[in-house]
Amino acid sequence: MGIRRAMRSICWRGIAGVLMVLVTWIGGCAPTLEQVRNQDQAQQHYLRGVGYLNLGAADLAVKELRSALEFDAKNAEIYNALGLAYHMQGKHPLAAAQFEQATRLDPRFSEAHLNYSALLLDMEQWDKAIVEAEKALANPAYQTPERAYHNLGVAYYQKGLLEMAASYFQKALRFQPDFPYANYYLGRIYLQTGRLAEAIQEFNAAIQRDPTYVPAYYQLGLAYYKQGERQKAEKVFRKVMVLAPRSRWAQTSQTYLEQLR
Repeated sequence: MGIRRAMRSICWRGIAGVLMVLVTWIGGCAPTLEQVRNQDQAQQHYLRGVGYLNLGAADLAVKELRSALEFDAKNAEIYNALGLAYHMQGKHPLAAAQFEQATRLDPRFSEAHLNYSALLLDMEQWDKAIVEAEKALANPAYQTPERAYHNLGVAYYQKGLLEMAASYFQKALRFQPDFPYANYYLGRIYLQTGRLAEAIQEFNAAIQRDPTYVPAYYQLGLAYYKQGERQKAEKVFRKVMVLAPRSRWAQTSQTYLEQLR
């Protein structure tokens, strides 16, 4: 498994979302045969597109999802998934356009607002990311608020408002204690403010919840290093090099290991 990104949370409704396709015509006139066929084609392309997204095959996902839109151009689920695919490709303006269309079609689509906030974090547009994360939270039916709180925390962290950021990471953990990304950022805040014991506690919590979380191992090693726990720091830095030997985390860990000799 590759290095887990700590920067932002994303989400899509997944396969259950295609049920929206099936209720498009409820409450109106009976659909024509052509309309039924179009909905069926849109659903099939959408399902394949989401499948490719889950596999990390962004190019194939884009192809299928664009085909889905040819049959159903007013489906917010499809635009949201296409936004994720473009984001995966690094095509940020195209991704933004899809999320904006998804939220125009369904303003209460919290997952699309969340995903847009994640994109904006990658684009370093902190204030806009805050707006979109808050829109995700505005829907009382939103089932994973910890993700939006996390994105708010990241945005405020990047703005240098550490106390505000910490409050959102703590909210995320209150909603979902098994959420290592919030532990990770709390640890970074504590590390930056000299609260080493608390930083170590948070990094260990993140690792306990995700034993492959390389950035958390690296930051834990750094906290031990600053605390003067040389043996513990060495052990953790070596773990980083085992988990991700070609990463920048491993390169910096090697530098610290050389200093510890």
